Amino acid sequence: MKEAGSPTIAQDKATAVVFGMPKEAIALGAVDVVLPLDQISKAILELAASDNSTRQRDKQSPRANVQGRPTLTPQMDVLKRREPPS
Repeated sequence: MKEAGSPTIAQDKATAVVFGMPKEAIALGAVDVVLPLDQISKAILELAASDNSTRQRDKQSPRANVQGRPTLTPQMDVLKRREPPS
């Protein structure tokens, strides 16, 4: 996901029941930020909000936000195009 430009978040060891998958992603350098479980949803909402404000502010560079981190633009575009399940 990170290689495709998506921001990546992993759950920290202290709040994970099983830390195997997050541990491997962190070890591979495939994670942008490690957070406790109770902070992950807030981080996702902040990424989505910054992505939306970035797109409104700078139509020429929709994938660069003010922190210089990747945004959710490609993923949000895919989700917006998807049809709801029948």
